[in-house]
Amino acid sequence: MEVVVQNIIQLRAVLLIACAAGAGIFLFGSLMSLRDLDRASFRLERTAVLRRAATYFLRALLFVALGAAIYWLTNRAAESSAAQPAAVSAAATPFRVVVPAVPTADLAQAQAVAQNVAGATPNADPLSMPTPSLDESQLVVVTATPLLGVAAALPTFTPEPRSPADLLPTIPPPDTPTPFAIPTATPAPTSEAVAQLPIVGEATPHLEPLFDGAGTPAVATGACGDVARLSRPQSGETTAGAYEIVGSAVFAGGTYRIEIVPAGESVWRHLWEGPAAMNEQALLPTRLQTTIFPNGAYFVRMIVLGSNKDEVARCAVSFTIQN
Repeated sequence: MEVVVQNIIQLRAVLLIACAAGAGIFLFGSLMSLRDLDRASFRLERTAVLRRAATYFLRALLFVALGAAIYWLTNRAAESSAAQPAAVSAAATPFRVVVPAVPTADLAQAQAVAQNVAGATPNADPLSMPTPSLDESQLVVVTATPLLGVAAALPTFTPEPRSPADLLPTIPPPDTPTPFAIPTATPAPTSEAVAQLPIVGEATPHLEPLFDGAGTPAVATGACGDVARLSRPQSGETTAGAYEIVGSAVFAGGTYRIEIVPAGESVWRHLWEGPAAMNEQALLPTRLQTTIFPNGAYFVRMIVLGSNKDEVARCAVSFTIQN
């Protein structure tokens, strides 16, 4: 408790300033709340303002009370500490130094000890003193027991003298190179030997055409059927001007494609693609304008594709354009 009081006394000024600042802040807040009371219109709002002002005012009073308590406690402690040295000084009495008497040595006892020492006979020769004798009956004799499996006497090894030649270092033998075989070049096979070698597999592989219909496309009129059929033009027919291509393309969920290529070429030109639901109808939305093509032999074909774009059927015929 005394340590707490001493700390409060040392921090008295700081604590009083903090209490004064807290009381001033809350008192100012209370006054500002009362100022807002004039602007309150409703009863509930006025009640809230009064409650806030009362709260601020009580906090200000709390800081004032705390500051007063600190001030009273520090003054009380200072007065008690100032009165305590005066009381101690008044109750103190003069003191005196008491030196005890030093005891006197007993000289009579010292004289008796000196006379006894002087009366003793001195022995000038230490060697003439009697030698103590040992009682052999009190000696303990220890006999060593040899261990089992150990020879009683080990042979003594005598090193043989070495000659000066044995003392010289031994020189290792020189390295002997390992012989290796030189590879022999294999002669190249002659043309006669190559001609006699057996041929594995087919001698002449079968070459597939790079493009579909490479070179002059083969016209297979027999491939036309109910699924893919061209009625016009007929094989070997000569056309001119605006020409209508008629045929049938019947496959549920599929499409058909019309293509044309000049004789002697391999790249088919795309003309039209539509749903495969045509039965002896015009396969192009408009007539074929043969005037945009040079005169000569041509091939036209129709390919029927399934829903997955796989070829189902085809039909191709040859005709001639002569404008």
